[in-house]
Amino acid sequence: MYGSVACRKLLCSDLDGTMFPLYGSADQSCMEKLKSLLAKNPNVILCYVTGRSLELALEAIHKHRLPEPDYLITDVGTNIYSRVKHRGWVRDHRWYSFLKSIWHADAADKIAEHAGAVIGATAQPKSGQSEFKRSFYVTAKKKSKVMRDMHAKLNALGVPYTLELSLGKSKRLMVDILPSGASKKRAVKELMKRLDISAHDATFAGDSGNDFDLLVSRINSIVVNNADPELKRKILKKAGKRATLPTLYLSTGRYGCHSGDDVCGVLEGAMYHGVFSKNNKSGLYVQIHSMHGLINRNYSDIGRDEDTGGQVIYVVELAKALSKLPGIRKIDLITRRIEDGAYPSYNKRFEYINRKLKIVRIDCGPKGYIKKTKLWPYINEYARNVARYNAEEAGTPDVIHANYADAGLAGAILADKTGAVFVFTGHSLGIPKMQKLGVNDSNYDEFDRVFNFSKRILAEQTIIDKADAIIVSTRNEVENQYTGYRADRRKFRVISPGLDTSLFRPTATPVSQHKEVLDAMTKGLANKNKPMIFAASRLERRKNLPKLVEVFCRSRKLRKISNLVILTRLRKKADTGEKAVYHSMEKIVRDSKCDGSVVFVSFIDPKIGLGPLYRNAARSRGVFINPALIEPFGLTVLEASACGLPVVATKYGGPSETITNNTNGILVDPKDGKQIEMALQRVLTDRRLWKKLSNNGIKNATFFSWDAIARKEESLFRKLINEKAERNMSLLFGKR
Repeated sequence: MYGSVACRKLLCSDLDGTMFPLYGSADQSCMEKLKSLLAKNPNVILCYVTGRSLELALEAIHKHRLPEPDYLITDVGTNIYSRVKHRGWVRDHRWYSFLKSIWHADAADKIAEHAGAVIGATAQPKSGQSEFKRSFYVTAKKKSKVMRDMHAKLNALGVPYTLELSLGKSKRLMVDILPSGASKKRAVKELMKRLDISAHDATFAGDSGNDFDLLVSRINSIVVNNADPELKRKILKKAGKRATLPTLYLSTGRYGCHSGDDVCGVLEGAMYHGVFSKNNKSGLYVQIHSMHGLINRNYSDIGRDEDTGGQVIYVVELAKALSKLPGIRKIDLITRRIEDGAYPSYNKRFEYINRKLKIVRIDCGPKGYIKKTKLWPYINEYARNVARYNAEEAGTPDVIHANYADAGLAGAILADKTGAVFVFTGHSLGIPKMQKLGVNDSNYDEFDRVFNFSKRILAEQTIIDKADAIIVSTRNEVENQYTGYRADRRKFRVISPGLDTSLFRPTATPVSQHKEVLDAMTKGLANKNKPMIFAASRLERRKNLPKLVEVFCRSRKLRKISNLVILTRLRKKADTGEKAVYHSMEKIVRDSKCDGSVVFVSFIDPKIGLGPLYRNAARSRGVFINPALIEPFGLTVLEASACGLPVVATKYGGPSETITNNTNGILVDPKDGKQIEMALQRVLTDRRLWKKLSNNGIKNATFFSWDAIARKEESLFRKLINEKAERNMSLLFGKR
């Protein structure tokens, strides 16, 4: 019976007080709009969920001219009916048999007899009773005593039961006695199971106490504005405790329809939850674009050149994490196809990572590898070929998440064609890069020939204008990266990169299994048993490593109680700036005669990663430090924390947004050597503080796991989809 209805979404609603007011008539303007939308969206199944009997429910549907439902759940969830052609309303016998197994033939009559003897309880009329429901009016002032007495009598009877309290007309308190486990929520979930509809694609609207469990569940829910204020307060409190606030919507009369009361609130909430949005399908189809091409499932060429840095890790790990979420139907990580003997891992058209996620490689430009700074002439070709792939194979995406300016421009073009939500992550931007390189009027043309700044900055402004949302790692990034661009601040969403908590965790393999890591970290140290002050950084001036070395070498206390271990390396093709930073550190160590207390470690093994280094430092009861003059995000700070290594970090930039001072780390002024020295000493000598920072750091890092980041992104995607649907629906409503 159920499988014959090929639908994707389920819209459920209470009747009295929700689809129509307890007194008076429903807003027929909103009612007609709801009917129109249901007619245009046959994929939406409509079900009314009510305390009324079947006959009274049908009477109300006719009286208030409601849309005809596909299903009816009546008698507070104890009956499920489906509308069958030529047969009318047919009761679900599986649900009936289930309840019959709980309440035998005379159970309802015995319950009515015992509960009816309770002082303060009055049986409702025969029309309010059913085979699996016995209903009473309760004197509000005696509610507590009546409920206690009812429980006592029913427990003595020995029949499994459930009590449901609700308010009727004139605030009259009603209690329904049902078979144990029976409820509106249980019946709705049973219907969802039969229809194979997930919580993401089911929506329930209600207003009363017997709707409570549904309204605070993981099913999308709508509380109409005319619901009792005290009930709203309880719903908000319980949803907060259950972490279901993201699925809860309280109508407000956004479209000026009776302040969001009754059917107007149902329609408002349905639009918010995307019930009638073509984009909000049964699970989202997300396209992640990173155009440069050097992307595979294991990012095996990481660090090979400037195109294989953090952006590659970000897009692959984000795609993997999103693909684990039940609300994501499919993910395509789209990039450029490369047929080049020097880059053999990037020529397959499809590379499957799991059943929901694959890398898609699109032909555009030359067959061989070219750097991303040379991709600008081929962006339109890339966008055309992605559009062809969508039309012929993939279908229309719900979300386009583009990374870096090249894919960003292609994403803007594709979003215009498809109507998809468009999200952009810049990673780096042209104007800040020009400032970093010292570009000015006299050398602009020279740099432009290499970096295509003229095309890039124009493209970035177009992307910023077109994007529905711009993802940044920190609020600091908005101030420091996007200055110079015209940008609507409301578009920015702070969602950090994630942590692989399988790699960065406090407990792992024994030290003996990574002995080579420990040997590298302690090679040349006079006393290898001292706690480590550990830093990991590129050789950039703004990373402030020479200052750290200077502070350590000039501090007798630090040299006495610890060693300084810095993970960095001087590349074979290092530029002048990198060489200057490295040689200045060497000179400080040499002049201070600290050779036996300072070690510079080259990168160990990409397969092992940084986790063992952080854990070795933690086992030594050491501390991690990031002394950068400004740190855009500070991923190493979180990596160290996740491994249980306490952190001291610059107060400028990202760390100030991930660290609560003296709780899960210590923030310092990177220019103040004394402040750095004292912070390191405190952590190294105060065992209670060390333990506190370590434990809180581990807890804080869990909020930045890839799973947590993916959930934030999915929540953003759905919010943007709903907002876009709402803008479209505003056109339907017009001005009221």
